[in-house]
Amino acid sequence: MFGYVRATNSVDYSNTAGYILTAFSHPLKLFGRGDAVGSGLLFILLIGLYFVPWLISLSRKHNNSGAIAILNIFLGWTVIGWIVALIWSMTDNVRKQDDEYAPDGTDERDSLWD
Repeated sequence: MFGYVRATNSVDYSNTAGYILTAFSHPLKLFGRGDAVGSGLLFILLIGLYFVPWLISLSRKHNNSGAIAILNIFLGWTVIGWIVALIWSMTDNVRKQDDEYAPDGTDERDSLWD
């Protein structure tokens, strides 16, 4: 399992639990990287995946992206909180084009002098 090749045709399941425990306790050994660089890359990848709901809400200009970020930070580790944040970030509560820009194409938030 996970890259272990047996020389015989029969499958020996006597040590399957050992293979699974090895795979989950040392996931970088599955990719051949057991050093600090591989650990750092895995950490960066996992952090990026953790913040996917918040990044989606930012890219879609969701009205509640701050609340989605807070939910993701504090409850994302529960998996249920992460799924709720992901679903919430994909709802249709986004800023419209008219709300963000004035008719002349300028940013209406910068019109303090009018």
